[in-house]
Amino acid sequence: MGVVVTITVYSGVDWKSRMAEKAAREAARLLGAEYGIEVDVVVLEVPVDSEGAEEMGLPTVFVGSRLLSQGAIPFISDLVDAVFEEIKEEIGVEIVGLPLFPDVAVGEA
Repeated sequence: MGVVVTITVYSGVDWKSRMAEKAAREAARLLGAEYGIEVDVVVLEVPVDSEGAEEMGLPTVFVGSRLLSQGAIPFISDLVDAVFEEIKEEIGVEIVGLPLFPDVAVGEA
């Protein structure tokens, strides 16, 4: 496709920030494996504890130049959708994604 999308995570030294980073890396992995989309994950760590991170609104996650979430852990599906939107804006092609997770019937383990 030729487009590389960047997910930037501004994080503190707290569990929410670590989970936001993990979600970003998992979204990048899924997008690469399922759609062949290259996603760079950039993590910029601000040396603050949990209280300081909350006051600063960390974690803060951008997809391209668009703010996706602030002070919360983004859902992987929201990250994927935001990458699709970024690609749509960049090259003018809409990506219609298929479910990334297999369907499991109710009651199956």
